[in-house]
Amino acid sequence: MRYIGSFILLLCFLCLRANAQGLEFNTYESETIQKTSYSVFDENPLTFKGHLSISYDLAIQDYGSFGYIFRLKDLKRENADIYSFVFSYDNDERSYLKFNIEAKECLIVDTLCNKKLGPRRWIPIEISFFLKEDSVCLTIDKRQYQSGKLGLSGELTPTIMFGSSKFSEEIPSFAIRNLVISDMNQQINFPLNESSGILVHDKQGKIRGKAINPIWLINKSYYWNLLHSQASESTAGYNYDFNSGNFVYFNSDSLYTLDIRRNIWEGYKHQPLPMKMYLGTNFFYPDSRSVYIYEVDNHADVCTICALNVLTAHHIKVIRGCSGNILNVATDYLNGKIADSGIGCSSHEHHQCHSHNE
Repeated sequence: MRYIGSFILLLCFLCLRANAQGLEFNTYESETIQKTSYSVFDENPLTFKGHLSISYDLAIQDYGSFGYIFRLKDLKRENADIYSFVFSYDNDERSYLKFNIEAKECLIVDTLCNKKLGPRRWIPIEISFFLKEDSVCLTIDKRQYQSGKLGLSGELTPTIMFGSSKFSEEIPSFAIRNLVISDMNQQINFPLNESSGILVHDKQGKIRGKAINPIWLINKSYYWNLLHSQASESTAGYNYDFNSGNFVYFNSDSLYTLDIRRNIWEGYKHQPLPMKMYLGTNFFYPDSRSVYIYEVDNHADVCTICALNVLTAHHIKVIRGCSGNILNVATDYLNGKIADSGIGCSSHEHHQCHSHNE
């Protein structure tokens, strides 16, 4: 992967069109700006019998926040309980999702790892109300919880409010997409693929609800924004760490990472690599959290490999004396079959390097 000169990332290239839709909730409020609220059925509520399922994908944009994700109340029962789904920050390591009977009881608590949260890190959520059984089943990314004695009746005409409301102004920084609400006889899909306005349509294009001060995620895919730029006077390279969601950027004496979700650029200076970088060709190995840089030196078909660990400035490794197919060489190195010979090998039909057993 060759990159010489400016290193530029555009936020939007990560956003494939198929995953572009969704609704983000604004948490900032002033005299002129409201927090985002989304009334799913607004002034035209539906009645569900026997069973009510609410499923959607949830992304916690910033885990250092707290508040209501949604509230649900039966409109036809004057003294009906209110059910709420809340995100709660605990510390830098963990946060919680809680399902409550508001002002009465916390029924379900799920623990989230903060390292796995962030923009477009979607968590599948499904909440199923079994009305006749007076119970609820909550599924969060395949983790399933159940609780009973909710005070439900055989049918439910819910008002469903995501985000801010006059009863719950405190909301976390979050986004949702692919909302589906159903019972045994009907299913309403909300792709949330609007790009402007406050009216929210179902999959068939029918107006169902209203979103106040919405942030439509599809616009972040079509309107590109510069996220970060970096320049290097020497040959540089980059790769992508799928586990952390960060870009890894390096040159002969530096290694940095870019957290694209929080726009944090950090890294370290290291001792100059014991090899000359010409192209910056590399691959990233997630198990060791290391970037492996390989080059062809002055002898034909002779490669040199250096390893830089993302987490520390130490553990710079160099492998010399290898020839042949670079993918085979790299595989054998990762499997522990290759050690540094101290010199470059001659070109052979198959790669030949000193092993640990020699």
